[in-house]
Amino acid sequence: MPRHGAPVISRLNDIIVRNSPWGFWKCFHWMRLKGNTCNHKRVWTVYKSMKPNLPRRAKRRLRRWLVKRKAAPQH
Repeated sequence: MPRHGAPVISRLNDIIVRNSPWGFWKCFHWMRLKGNTCNHKRVWTVYKSMKPNLPRRAKRRLRRWLVKRKAAPQH
């Protein structure tokens, strides 16, 4: 990674160590709130080169009582 990626790498490492389940966008917005003005494309490149092993989130499913079944058409 080029020299300009070093501060981004250190900042991302700090965030990932403290908040491990956070994904890229949450980390990026946190960096922005704390004053880091890096472009999201540069941060994404660094993030992908770090290859954090984050588990995929499970798909949220609707509860059965929330799902309304359609009535059969009457002829």
